[in-house]
Amino acid sequence: MALQNRNKYADTKFVKLQTRKVISAYGGSGSLIETPFGALMVENFDKWAFFRGTYQDGKWVVQIPKTFHVTDERLMQRLNYKNGFLKLEAFVHVPDNVSSSKRADIPENEEETISAEFFPKWFYCNRCDSFKRINDWWDVWKNVKGSTATKKEFAPPRCGLCYEKNGKKYAPELEQVRFIMTSPDGEIDDLPWEFWNTAQKAIKDDDSENGSVLLDFDNPCCHDQDLKYLKSTKFSDLSGIRIKCVNPKCALRGQEVNLAGLFGFRKFRKYQKDSEGNKIQKEGKDVKIFLSRSSEQVTVYITR
Repeated sequence: MALQNRNKYADTKFVKLQTRKVISAYGGSGSLIETPFGALMVENFDKWAFFRGTYQDGKWVVQIPKTFHVTDERLMQRLNYKNGFLKLEAFVHVPDNVSSSKRADIPENEEETISAEFFPKWFYCNRCDSFKRINDWWDVWKNVKGSTATKKEFAPPRCGLCYEKNGKKYAPELEQVRFIMTSPDGEIDDLPWEFWNTAQKAIKDDDSENGSVLLDFDNPCCHDQDLKYLKSTKFSDLSGIRIKCVNPKCALRGQEVNLAGLFGFRKFRKYQKDSEGNKIQKEGKDVKIFLSRSSEQVTVYITR
């Protein structure tokens, strides 16, 4: 699998992953995998380098070599006509690969790879406690390194703030925050950390699972956030982790909010609907789908 600055392989980080971890009951596009660089989410199939598609005469045409096609006419007909997959054209197997004979850190065939992105997307630095999304950390790294910055050396992600502060001698690796939200219908998302320091709670700090947490999604603490992910040396549970904005112009003036109540946090996503798009009701009420905190337990070209 490739962590890609797409189509620029000199700036691409590759990780080996077994085929069975990519296509299985628990693998595939949207699945989470653990790598030495952090947790990654496999990207959609049409973003893989292996997926060679082009527009021809206003239509999207898939270009995958016949050697990767799997022939099963009976299954094709069953899915086409009985199960309603009318646009299904072919079955293909995931490309396997081996290390290059010239360099062990790249695959033999760079076109036969899949791609992934970091998820969860929030990282913090254990040294300076700064807390940002991965894209914001990359912007910091580019600003500090200038034209020499590459995404290849940014995997695993590093703290550009500390790197600049210590005279560009050392850049500590960032820690990925391992809390995510999932919904019953399979959606997945990061927690809304940028709003956490505005949380209103009906919960005791020593109770991490019960109570309620309300966030104001329309009003972040400020528009130039400088968030910190602070960990207590006295408390090992969620009440010992706090989110704080240290922007001197922030309206909350450094207010800290800990993570107590995180396990009980829910975020409204949408209404549950039937196949015709009508809202489903239960006991006279519309059924809502929420994202709630999930225990995320958790690179890349494919080897046999």
